[in-house]
Amino acid sequence: MESIEIIKKMSRLHCARGPKRCNTCKEYMDEGRSFALVRIFLTSGNIARPITDFINANGEKTYGEYDIIQRFDNIEEAKQYAEENNVELINE
Repeated sequence: MESIEIIKKMSRLHCARGPKRCNTCKEYMDEGRSFALVRIFLTSGNIARPITDFINANGEKTYGEYDIIQRFDNIEEAKQYAEENNVELINE
């Protein structure tokens, strides 16, 4: 499956059902957002995954399924990883 990796500030989720349907996801959402290395799949798969938005190569807002690969403790750690690994950091 074709995918891209970005770092973006996101709420922590427990499952694909999300905070509206899952109490654990709702608790995580209440904790706030942190920076995460996210693998976004450019085509749909056969696994239930949450969906996020991103800007594609044409500059258009697009949506894709994703997996969280790694969480960062702070923005400095996220920036360092982004620079060392040539990953785009979206600082919202």
